[in-house]
Amino acid sequence: MSFPLSSRSPMRLAALVAPLLSSVQYSADATRVNIDLRANECGGIQQALVENGKKSDKTVVYQCIQGQSWGGWGDRLAGLFGAAALSLQLDASLKIEMTGLDSVFTSPGLDWTYNPSVLKVAEKDVHLLQTKNLTRKGPRFPSDSFSALSEDLALFDDSDNNQGIDEEIHLMMAAKKRVIFVRGNRAHDWNYLLEKKVNWPKAWERCVFNALFSPATNLLDSKISLMTSKPSEPESRSMRSLVDVMQDRQTFSLAAHFRMHSLDQYNQDPADYTLPTERLQAVTKQFGCIEQLLEKASGSKKVLIVASDSNFLGRLAREHFQGNHGVSEVWVQSLTGPVHVAKASEKEAQSSLVQALQMWWLMHRSGNVVFGWPAPKIPSGFSMSAALMGHNEQKHIFADSCQPEPNQRSLGAGRFYDVHH
Repeated sequence: MSFPLSSRSPMRLAALVAPLLSSVQYSADATRVNIDLRANECGGIQQALVENGKKSDKTVVYQCIQGQSWGGWGDRLAGLFGAAALSLQLDASLKIEMTGLDSVFTSPGLDWTYNPSVLKVAEKDVHLLQTKNLTRKGPRFPSDSFSALSEDLALFDDSDNNQGIDEEIHLMMAAKKRVIFVRGNRAHDWNYLLEKKVNWPKAWERCVFNALFSPATNLLDSKISLMTSKPSEPESRSMRSLVDVMQDRQTFSLAAHFRMHSLDQYNQDPADYTLPTERLQAVTKQFGCIEQLLEKASGSKKVLIVASDSNFLGRLAREHFQGNHGVSEVWVQSLTGPVHVAKASEKEAQSSLVQALQMWWLMHRSGNVVFGWPAPKIPSGFSMSAALMGHNEQKHIFADSCQPEPNQRSLGAGRFYDVHH
């Protein structure tokens, strides 16, 4: 069942939500999340990545080939962290193959660009890797799907949960492969191993992320299309200017993420899309949490960032919050390309990644991150990875309960942490 409200009648959105919000009451205190990241610990990881990058005898390549990818940005980051952990375990250099990645990130200290010619990967092997998919049958290492690779190459399938990762590392060390390609979207097996045996910092993924990536000029200078009161007339703002606003000491910034199409197959809202009853009621409750956080917030300027795969939800949020609860600005991206990067074609992959990373970076830099629908039951790796990579002062709140979340493991989204370990 859907409410009789089309995406073409935006003036009625606030009227629909207002009566539902009136009965919502919350009690929340958005305390800061304390994550221990001593400089020497992160520095040790960064130093190891840089030193390993100078080696040429052993390489780990994280492969995310468009059309064969393992989901969206959150999945890709989780897979990349798994590959980075493997490279550190094997004292190998780390390379990354992902369409469009160099258009949003540069490296602050090492070259992670994959070049098969430099690594002396034969053309027949390049062709096999580009055209063949994993079957997920047989051992994870070496993958039977790629048994035809040259003798000094192998592929590790890191796409499924497996607590035998320590035994697999011994296999990889014994195999003495020159290049190991990694495909997958999981990092929590590595958390289990590293925290148990190596005692790495609890936020080691953030150490890896900061060692590998700095925002590219192309990302910071890119123009993001933001919704206005007129749906057909979006506003173009530079990413750099928005980040500057958030970094002002007088600004209270709150980013909220709603993945409305997590349970269906829409890549973008159809013209007549409406929110089903269950989702509208959940979103209404979560809007109440955001209202409370905004009312309690201090600062001469309040900015609300709403990230969603639904233009309909974006208009709903903008109309509801703009000019209310002390909010100075509501930033909602007007989606123009494929929303989910995994569903984009090879031709669209780069623009889709830039569009996604614009909102991801704003969440990443925000002072507060609120996880909306469908969290916490189905957490999104997109917003939770932004929070995991966020700064120490960033506060994290699940909108469903409107309670602060001090436990970093609760942000694992089934990819970064396994709560069963």
